Amino acid sequence: MSTEVSKKETVDEAPVEVPNTSLISISSFLKQLKGKKVLIKNISGICYKGTLESIDAFMNICLKDAVEYYMEDADDIIAYYENEVFVRGFGIIHMSEI
Repeated sequence: MSTEVSKKETVDEAPVEVPNTSLISISSFLKQLKGKKVLIKNISGICYKGTLESIDAFMNICLKDAVEYYMEDADDIIAYYENEVFVRGFGIIHMSEI
């Protein structure tokens, strides 16, 4: 009679990944910017500086008291919008707090 001895298999445990708490999600970052002065750079080379009023899921942005200018020359203002201006989210390449 032959008896088979089953070997106890050892399972290597995968290393546990600890979440990096210094990183924040994009949605929480955008929520933090609401009501603050922001800089938005568009793919066409136009920049906007203004107060972030609202933002939707498609990154469409509404700014208040916004200034529009070309990336190359921040002193050469194209337009100043006292009320609200709408920036379509498709062309945004950069957004930051100023």
